[in-house]
Amino acid sequence: RASLPPALAPRPPTVGAAARTAGSPCPREGMATVYILWALLLATEPADAKGKGNGRAKRETWPDWNMIRFEHSKPCTDVLKTDCCGDHICQAPREDVTNCLADCPGITTDATCGQEPRSDRDGRGITFGVGYRTVSAQECCDRCKLHASKHTGPTDAKGRGPCNSWTFCDLPVCWGLDTGWNHTFGECWLRHLADPEHPLFGQRGELSAEYRLQMMRTRKGCRDDEPWSCPPTHVPWTSGTPGFSSYEPSVRWSTSGGWGNMRVSRISSSGEKTLVMVNGKPAPASAR
Repeated sequence: RASLPPALAPRPPTVGAAARTAGSPCPREGMATVYILWALLLATEPADAKGKGNGRAKRETWPDWNMIRFEHSKPCTDVLKTDCCGDHICQAPREDVTNCLADCPGITTDATCGQEPRSDRDGRGITFGVGYRTVSAQECCDRCKLHASKHTGPTDAKGRGPCNSWTFCDLPVCWGLDTGWNHTFGECWLRHLADPEHPLFGQRGELSAEYRLQMMRTRKGCRDDEPWSCPPTHVPWTSGTPGFSSYEPSVRWSTSGGWGNMRVSRISSSGEKTLVMVNGKPAPASAR
């Protein structure tokens, strides 16, 4: 099993921790004082900050695991275009995956892997990543190239052929719609694309605000303020097609929709979105 690099180890929750430790043992003679202090705290807490049940905050105030240390990373704007989160350069140690997923960790493989950060390529499955692990994106890419070198024949009846598409989970948790699987660091999904020069994507770029809000309740851990449980700002996966590069840092992509309706759009410089893919396939003209 792939082990998580120390730098990516999940950080402890910073919101709601007091509520979860309220049941900690304490001397009986101090209980009255504790209850009095607790009542005073609740009375002085702003109404819009109070949660509902089990110390949980309202949905609109749930913590954003990608913004835990945002004070160290300034977001790019129309005015601020360099030395900021969104300039396609991971400015370590000031920026990392906990506060600037748009830029970090960036490209981590050699040029032959065709890596595009924050993307999840499509294709016919060759490996099941939950049980097929590597220690890095580079190793995942190398496994894909090795498979291709050993399988040079035509595709089978299910459309599977030599590997030309790899997707790797390079974060502690790669958030997914399917609640049945806990996608974690090291997953390596190898696939076959019919046209590797024009790869198809299930997810790409940033996750739309509407999508993230819609998916907030998908995982219970997000409601309970567990690290790496809420929908991130960008696609948590990284992927590539060996021998072909699709990555254009200046081009912005957005993923929206939901289960069975994943929609990838290209964002223009003016902010307009053009739908290009639905569920890993080219979007029909009627849907654009």
